[in-house]
Amino acid sequence: MTGHASPITACGMIFGETENAVAALSQAISAGRTGGAGHPALQGLSLATRDTAIREVSTIGAELLSPDLGGLLVTGWRKYATLVQAARRTAAMPGREEIVDVITHRIGVAAHPSVELLVNEVRVTTINFALMLELEIRALTAVIKAGHVVALESGTCATTASIAVEGVTVAIRTAEFGLPMLIHVGDGIPLLPAPNPPRTPLQTTRRGR
Repeated sequence: MTGHASPITACGMIFGETENAVAALSQAISAGRTGGAGHPALQGLSLATRDTAIREVSTIGAELLSPDLGGLLVTGWRKYATLVQAARRTAAMPGREEIVDVITHRIGVAAHPSVELLVNEVRVTTINFALMLELEIRALTAVIKAGHVVALESGTCATTASIAVEGVTVAIRTAEFGLPMLIHVGDGIPLLPAPNPPRTPLQTTRRGR
C-alpha cells in the first residue's frame, strides 16, 4: 500500500465534511429535536449569543464524535486472542512470520461525550451526545512479525454508526470499507503492550556536616 489518505472517522463517515456534521448537530439543537435540557436553557440567551453558542457546542461535539475507525479496529485487535497469540509467538522468535486468517468478528464501541456551555463564566447547560458503532470485520488476513501487524492481505469492515443528541438520533449510516483503506500499516502496528523501561536504581548521596 502506497501513500496514506486522511483517517476515516465516525463523524466523517456519516456526514462527510466537518461543516456538514456541525450543521446537522446545530440544527438538532436549535430546532429542539434534542427534546431535553439543552433547548429550553438556550432560549434565555439573545439570538446572536444563542446562535454562536449552538455552533460552538456543535463544533466541539463533532470533534468528540470523530474517533478514527482504523484506530478503533487496532484497539480491538489488541484484545483478539488469535492475533495476540501470533504476536507473542513472533515476538519471542526473531525472524518468524505468521499469516493469520481471522474469521468474521465484531467490535462494538459506545461513547457518550458531553459539552458544558458557559456564557460569561456562568454555566448555562450541558449538551449530551452519543456515538454507537458496530464494526464487523470479514475475511481478514494479517501478516504478523515481531509482534506487529506488518501487512493486511485482505479484509473488509462493515460499519454502522449512529449519532444522537440528548437521546434523540440525529443520523445513522452503514458503509463498508477495505481494511487497507482504514488502516495505515506503515512500519507495523504493535499488538503487544510496550515493555516497561528498566528501572533505574535509586541513588542517594549523604553529605556530612
